[in-house]
Amino acid sequence: MAVFIGSVGLTINFSIGIDISAPGVLTIRVQKPDRQITHWTPTLDNAVAGTCHYTTLADDIDQYGTWKAQAKWQPNGVGDDDILWGTEAEFEVLPLI
Repeated sequence: MAVFIGSVGLTINFSIGIDISAPGVLTIRVQKPDRQITHWTPTLDNAVAGTCHYTTLADDIDQYGTWKAQAKWQPNGVGDDDILWGTEAEFEVLPLI
């Protein structure tokens, strides 16, 4: 499936790979092609399996090039050393003609 600037409804799946059912903060860290970092709020699919997904909105995909995204879960009450990272997703966004 081709991904273009402005793509809406693109679903990206992520796995942290462990049980994340305890209270915590789940986000998707996204690196745009210009290396700008942003964060998306995912939908939790299965807390015990540690899976989630994000479906892109109108203004999310605003640059062409290589995008990288990774799920991040931080249990409540722990420091940055205890953040759990999931698998990285990498996808190419094509320019509009």
